[in-house]
Amino acid sequence: VTLGMNVASEAGIGYGGGMLIQNTTGAVLTALDVEQNIALKPLVSMAEDFGFGGGVALINAHDTQINGDAGDNLFYKNVASTGDLVLGGGIYIADSDRVSIANAVFGANIAGGGPLSARGVGGGLRAFESSMLEVTNSAFTGNVASISGAAMGG
Repeated sequence: VTLGMNVASEAGIGYGGGMLIQNTTGAVLTALDVEQNIALKPLVSMAEDFGFGGGVALINAHDTQINGDAGDNLFYKNVASTGDLVLGGGIYIADSDRVSIANAVFGANIAGGGPLSARGVGGGLRAFESSMLEVTNSAFTGNVASISGAAMGG
């Protein structure tokens, strides 16, 4: 699955620039190519607005699997930006238990910046209020977070 050059922008929150998976159980994603997607707030946003998951956002998505052969899953140059707080440049996971990610590369993703100098956490990946996150055989390289967690923020 290729997801590229998409923008998620909504009145209050931009979730999942490339893909939003929400309120589901047992999603299986294989061979993802998630590049140059953006989750942001419009420039008219208020400081309390947010952008979550530049590439992918998993919200209440229990038992989700992202798998494939070595290097099959690519999260590259995705951006979560604008607003007061932005989380997870590559992928944002919230309220999602038992998520597994295998054979992924997270590179050059950004959480933060933008016109409102957003506070960013988790350049490659950010998990929030989720239990049993498993990341195996994966690489994090060149990800940026304006506050903390360039690779992963949890």
